[in-house]
Amino acid sequence: MKVWRLQGRQGQPREEMVAEEVPVGLIFNGQPQVVLMATPRDLDDLAVGHALSEGLIDDPEQLQSIETLQRPEGLLHHCAVRGLNAVEGARSEALAGSGCGLCGVQALQAIRRPPPLPQPFYWTARRIRAGMRALAAAQPLNQASGGLHAAAALLPGEPLRLLVREDVGRHNAVDKVIGALARAQWRAEAMLVTSRASFELVQKTAAAHIPLLAAVSAPTSAAVALAQDCQLSLLAFVRGQRMTRYAGPPADDELASAAATHDRCDSTEPS
Repeated sequence: MKVWRLQGRQGQPREEMVAEEVPVGLIFNGQPQVVLMATPRDLDDLAVGHALSEGLIDDPEQLQSIETLQRPEGLLHHCAVRGLNAVEGARSEALAGSGCGLCGVQALQAIRRPPPLPQPFYWTARRIRAGMRALAAAQPLNQASGGLHAAAALLPGEPLRLLVREDVGRHNAVDKVIGALARAQWRAEAMLVTSRASFELVQKTAAAHIPLLAAVSAPTSAAVALAQDCQLSLLAFVRGQRMTRYAGPPADDELASAAATHDRCDSTEPS
């Protein structure tokens, strides 16, 4: 779009890309579920991921068909689902803004708390740092316009592989990743996000059976408490060589470093 760029007292016209944000209505079996303010890309992944992370379906195979209709006011995403779960306390047709957290929840009792994840889980700080570096270079929409969040599934094995999705909403980006994983029948060893670590991101990550969430920015107290309850590894402030572990077991290389330090200390003690 055309904008006017000011630098000091000087200005000039220029063309800039602006992050696209449109209302996307998710409709399951003819019943409006939620209206998300979202980036209109990878919407099938968004629908599947939202349905899984919100407990509407248990398996992506339940989704029989998806049809997108363009309307003047936005997009309608019609999903035909076999065996749609009834979610107690959820409110139909809730408007979920791009920064929305517990969207469409009408009662506090309806807040979903995933069961504890299987233990033990092993991870390395080296691999998480490498994943975050790769994610920083894999955001074409954000690099073009700014203002978008990214989420990525860190896939098992070598070489390092990420499944990346971008959106104006951090929770939408995570839902898109969850949906893409489910549709491809892939598993992930970690969810990486370019935002803060909030309650709903821990909730969605644990619901998708992903054992670790790593965030560039800070966690919230509710996110830390839920991660501890779910036995999910929660890392925040993952920047360069720095990261802070708020929940979950130590990294394998963290343990190895501690053991090496202990051995060096023992070797310097007088016999």
